[in-house]
Amino acid sequence: MSLWEAMCAGRHMSAVAFATIIGTWAIFATDPLMQRSTNVVSANITSSVNVAASIAPLIPYGYTGITTGLGGGDNDLSIVAPTIPAMDVARDYFNKVPITAGFTGCKGNCTGTVPAAGFAVTCQKSRFPVDYYAKGINPSNSSDLSYQDPQLAFSTNFTENSWNLSANLTVAYVDSINQTCAGFMTVRSCYLQAATIEYPISITNNVVTLGDVSSPNVLALQNSSVYSHSTCLVDCPVYADGGMTISGITLSAQRLFNSSAILTHTAPTPHTTSVWIVNYAGTLSNQYQSVTESDFIHSINNCNMTYLDPTNVIIQAMNEMMFRTALRASNTSLYNGLEGFNHPGEPVVFVPMPGVDGVPRNTNITMTQTSSINVYSSDYKFLGASIALILLSLILIIPLYYGYWKMGRRPTLSPLETAKAFGAPLLRRAGSNMEATGLVKVAGPTKVRYGEVLREEDGVQVHKLEIAEAETVKAPRRAVIYR
Repeated sequence: MSLWEAMCAGRHMSAVAFATIIGTWAIFATDPLMQRSTNVVSANITSSVNVAASIAPLIPYGYTGITTGLGGGDNDLSIVAPTIPAMDVARDYFNKVPITAGFTGCKGNCTGTVPAAGFAVTCQKSRFPVDYYAKGINPSNSSDLSYQDPQLAFSTNFTENSWNLSANLTVAYVDSINQTCAGFMTVRSCYLQAATIEYPISITNNVVTLGDVSSPNVLALQNSSVYSHSTCLVDCPVYADGGMTISGITLSAQRLFNSSAILTHTAPTPHTTSVWIVNYAGTLSNQYQSVTESDFIHSINNCNMTYLDPTNVIIQAMNEMMFRTALRASNTSLYNGLEGFNHPGEPVVFVPMPGVDGVPRNTNITMTQTSSINVYSSDYKFLGASIALILLSLILIIPLYYGYWKMGRRPTLSPLETAKAFGAPLLRRAGSNMEATGLVKVAGPTKVRYGEVLREEDGVQVHKLEIAEAETVKAPRRAVIYR
C-alpha cells in the first residue's frame, strides 16, 4: 500500500494503512531530528608544552646607555644618551608594537611564566597633611614634602643611580582636599633594582602579552660589582664602555612619566577675585586628575582637585620596557660592554656573578597550552524525539507480523520469498512454501537477462520487458510496443 492510498482510505482505514502513514512520516521526521541532535562545536583542551624562550635573564652591562660629550675632572660636560636598542624599545613601547619574537613551541594559546631581566621593586608609602595657604619650608626637616612645596598637587619623578644599577621613583599626589584648601598628600617612594624577575605571560597567535609585574617575584638581583683591581678589591662599581646599564631605560621613563601639577594662588584685583592657577607639566598630571564631569567646572580656578595613584602603572611600564630590552639582548653576552676602570698601569680582573657565565642561551619553560578542536555535541532533546518516533513506528508495524509462526516455516523478508509469494515465473519450479535457502538453491544456477519476452495473455501473444531466463530473452527492438 502506498502512502497516498493509505491517506485516502478514509473510513476504510486499516491497521496496515495507519502503519504505512506513521512509518512513512517517521522517515521524513527522524532525518532532520537526527541531524539537529548532533552538532560540531569547538572545545578547548589543555596540555603542557615546552617553549623555548630567547630572552636575556639580565640586561648586559652598558647595553642601554652611552655617555657623550666631554668628561673628566671638574669640567665634566658629558651627558648620558640612550643606545639604539634602548631607543627602539622606547619607540616600540610608546607605539604599543605587539611582542611577536623570542618564543617558539606554542601552537595554541599558552600561559606560564618566564625568567627575564626586569626591576625588583620595593615601595614605601607615607601620608602628610597639606595646606595650600601655608608658606615656607620646615626648618627642622627640609625633605618633609608636606612643607617643601605647599602648592605641589601632583608629582612623578625618576632619578637614577647608574653605578648601583638602580633607580628611584617618587610619586606624590593629593588624595583629599577640602574647600579651605587643606587636605592630605600621599607619597610613595619606590626603589627599583636591576634583577631577574618572573614574568607571567600569555601567548596568543605568537603575540606575547605580559601579566601584572608591578610587584614582581624576584629571582636574583643583578650584581653591580663585577670586577676588581689593585686598589679596589670589593664592591667595585661597574664601568660599562662609556655608558650605563639601565640608563637608557630610566631616560625613557623620565621623558614618558615625569610629570607635575603645581597650584599658584593669585591675589585679588579690583576686577577679579583670588583664584588658583594650575601649571601642568607632563601627561600624567592630566591623566590622573580625579574629577567628575559634573564637578569639573567647579574645580577650575579652585584648589579642591585630587589625584589618583599612577605608581603601579609606571612600574608595569618600566618592566615592560625591560622585558622588550631583554628580548633584544638575548644574543648579547652579559659582560660584553665591560672595560676596566683603573689607574694607568693597574691590572684589572673581571669577577663574574656567581653561577652566571653571561653566555647567551635559550631558556626552556613549561607552559599550559590551550588548543581549540572540533568535537561532536549531542542535543538529547532532538535525539529523544527522533527515537520516540522510531519506537512509535515499530509499535504500530510489529502487530502486522502477528501470527507469522502459523505459516509452518520460518519466513524472512528475503526478496526471493517476496517474489515467490507474488508468483514470479523465475521461481515457478520452487515449492510454494519453500524457505529462502531452498529458493536460492533452486534459482541460484539460473542465468537471467533483462529484455523482451513473449507472454500469452487471454490467448494472445504479447511482448513484454522482463527479467527472465537468458535463453528466452531478446534484446529490445525499435517500433515494438511492450505491455
